[in-house]
Amino acid sequence: MTEVRSARLSFGQERFWFLERLAPGNAVYHLPVALRLRGRLDLDALRRALGAVVAAHESLRTRFVEVAGTAYQVVEDTATIPLRMVGAGSEGELTDLLHEEVRAPFELGGAPLARALLVRLAQDHHVLLVTMHHIVSDAVSLRVFLDGLAAAYGGAAVVTGTGPQYADFAQWQRERLSGPAAEQHLAFWREHLAAAPEVLELPADRVRPAVQSYRGATHRFDLDPGLVRDVEEVGARHGATPYMALLAGFVTLLHRYTGQVDIVVGTPAANRAGTELAGVIGFFVNTLVLRTRLDGDPSFAELLRRVRRTALACYEHAELPFEKLVDELSPARDLSRSPVVQVLFAVHDAASLTVPMPGLLTEPVPLDSAATQFDLVLTIERTGGGPAGVVEYSTDLFDAGTIERMAAHLTTLLAGAVAEPDRPVSQLPIA
Repeated sequence: MTEVRSARLSFGQERFWFLERLAPGNAVYHLPVALRLRGRLDLDALRRALGAVVAAHESLRTRFVEVAGTAYQVVEDTATIPLRMVGAGSEGELTDLLHEEVRAPFELGGAPLARALLVRLAQDHHVLLVTMHHIVSDAVSLRVFLDGLAAAYGGAAVVTGTGPQYADFAQWQRERLSGPAAEQHLAFWREHLAAAPEVLELPADRVRPAVQSYRGATHRFDLDPGLVRDVEEVGARHGATPYMALLAGFVTLLHRYTGQVDIVVGTPAANRAGTELAGVIGFFVNTLVLRTRLDGDPSFAELLRRVRRTALACYEHAELPFEKLVDELSPARDLSRSPVVQVLFAVHDAASLTVPMPGLLTEPVPLDSAATQFDLVLTIERTGGGPAGVVEYSTDLFDAGTIERMAAHLTTLLAGAVAEPDRPVSQLPIA
């Protein structure tokens, strides 16, 4: 392969580079997406489509090297996503094959940092799994990848956006955050997180191990569409978006579980300022640190207003990379947990991962994580079948039954908040 250019890593990529060197091949930094394909699959068209997507996106042709102690991303002129094909006789065997593929390690020194597995269940029934390393991709990138794959499979050109590729963003980020913009953002975050607790102590089933193992599991649960609509309507009456309203419910649950009145939760921000980055594959996502105070035992309605103010202010300063914030805060080194935030909350449009492909019926295949960076991650997914909750949790700390009860408590709490939004959050029912 011929090298076409090199660039410094973005701040987020530097963190992954460092973590990969500490624990090579850790599957917690792998980003998979799976599609069930029903109908007559054209293998040649699929291979051409994979090649077209790689050709269009530099991140999928990028490898990582170290020169004189500094890491660089090197973009290759060409690269090929390998397509491995296997058969499965049952859904159970399929699940095992997918899990094994997701856990297989990457070598950051080789491109592409993406691979594809095609599992044949019948002549007209396949599952395609694409796995990328997080250093070259994020959740938005998965949709970009699938859109490009579907377009190329149908013979259309892959749309990559109007301007820069990821290496251009990384260079721009370093230049911008070496000047006054970084200090302006840091000033906000210093004030926002002044004297904030470094740890959210959820009651656990086991003593936290001295070193985080990243072992995890996933619990999925349905959410009543009517309840979610009611929560969103209550939020709207107090100027809160659906995301803010659901976050307020989760913050209330964390408060009730921990007894803490100062709750710090992380949330992913797409961090793709400007439409020129909308169609680019790369690691853009940033973790925002949302701090909500529940002092004075506010009503749920008042909590909504607090969450709204906090979220709006934090998103105005979403440009500062989480990695630079951690450097600024310098939390006590603790190998047993993630720094600054141990719990995340997100709202995700899972239905967007369904892409039309000529001659095929497609649907996303849920993938249960066997690894997690955090103690607990709650994602509210919007799917074609209605809203659902997904809890990713550390199996070092929690049993499956504990997480199932937590999910049930959340739905009960949301119902109580909808029924009596002016009731103090300490008095809302959870069981």
